[in-house]
Amino acid sequence: MGFLDDNFLLSGRTGSRLFHEVAATLPIVDAHNHLSARAIADNQAITSISDLWLAEDHYKWRIMRAHGVDEVLVTGSGDPRERFRAFAAALSAAPMNPLYVWSHLELRRVFGIETILGPDTADYIYDAANNHMALGATTPAALLQAFGAEVLCTTDDPADSLDAHGTHHGVRVLPTFRPDKAADIGDPREFDRYLTRLAATADQPISSPAGFLEALTQRHTAFHEAGCRASDHGLPDLWNTEFDDADLDRIWQRVRAGRVPTGEELISWREWVLREVARMDSERGWVMQLHIGPVRNIRRRLSEQFGPDAGVDAIGNPIDIKALSGFLDRADRSDCLPRTVIYTMRPEDARAAASIAGAFNGVDQDSAPGWVQVGPAWWFADTEHGIRRQLRMLGETGSLAHSIGMVTDSRSLLSLVRHEYFRRILCDEIGRDVDAGLLPDDPELLEEWVRRIAYENALSFFDLQ
Repeated sequence: MGFLDDNFLLSGRTGSRLFHEVAATLPIVDAHNHLSARAIADNQAITSISDLWLAEDHYKWRIMRAHGVDEVLVTGSGDPRERFRAFAAALSAAPMNPLYVWSHLELRRVFGIETILGPDTADYIYDAANNHMALGATTPAALLQAFGAEVLCTTDDPADSLDAHGTHHGVRVLPTFRPDKAADIGDPREFDRYLTRLAATADQPISSPAGFLEALTQRHTAFHEAGCRASDHGLPDLWNTEFDDADLDRIWQRVRAGRVPTGEELISWREWVLREVARMDSERGWVMQLHIGPVRNIRRRLSEQFGPDAGVDAIGNPIDIKALSGFLDRADRSDCLPRTVIYTMRPEDARAAASIAGAFNGVDQDSAPGWVQVGPAWWFADTEHGIRRQLRMLGETGSLAHSIGMVTDSRSLLSLVRHEYFRRILCDEIGRDVDAGLLPDDPELLEEWVRRIAYENALSFFDLQ
């Protein structure tokens, strides 16, 4: 088997057939990413592969730093060719990192370049890629058509404008409600600036927790009208805390006076926002996505210089299982538990989270299949082995055929190639069990499983039909 040949990641005849005849033909629904709706709508052309690959990709920044590359070539204003050479050298020192496969897969699928990237080939690939880009082959419209994208769900703050969302180049680009800044009162000055933005976007004053919630609700409505069908929450932890309206008023007054909240007050405010958004999601029939466990910006010098996505995040503490089950149970008892996807930063947490998710399915007649489920392998775990482990875990603890499949969680349209990566692994895992006699060799049944996991479930679960 050659590097990235037609059957890479496919070890048997059944998996190969399932991928080439079924999975490879399906459109892409990417239900969680950080793409720019404005860039897609404007069809902005990028003319340098250095900008396309290295402008925002913190995965690539990390391996460049690990290789000792000067920061001026990582996130600074270094010469684009020199920057690309530095990345090529760093990539050549990163075998087994999924970036090695992803980068070469992008070169093949997008640029038609099969040359292996390294220090000796960097200049050739840089020129060949840029010449290809000059022909207009890497505009958002061209890339979306090449990948067969159907729906993209971006990640947007409640205070953001939604003017750029809609159907562009034959693809629905829909917003996702991400209220992380609304939940973060740790820096009163930042929160004050955020309230100014939110009040302007919602076109209403905010002078109390009730007014704050009214503004969030107004934006939730606007997102729904723009086609949004999910909220998303980046959570370092989950909590089990009790509070009342008087507590919220006291916290509000403290923060609005410019005083830093206590740890308990910060947790109470975050959990209040999470509960209220869960209630809104349930009322509107949305999905709630919980991304649990990252520790953000642990290297302050870089995060203060380059912002919150500098590539200095890490895997945090284990999930508080009692807090997660308590949050879901409280929402369930209040009859406001939305369809929920749990993403775990720590692979070790996924099985426990799946066991909790399984307890919150069914009961009501209108419950959709997989009402609460664990999502795909995420961030540090979306490697080949991480994806295989996650698929096995989802199958062993629940109903794999209800899984929502793959999300890129990416800022680059080129990352849509990861859907192919995932689909190959999915087909191989199913095919292996068929070839080993662990699953029936029933083409119709196998093809149904692949179609559902790779494409159809995301459409139905997120109500995107």
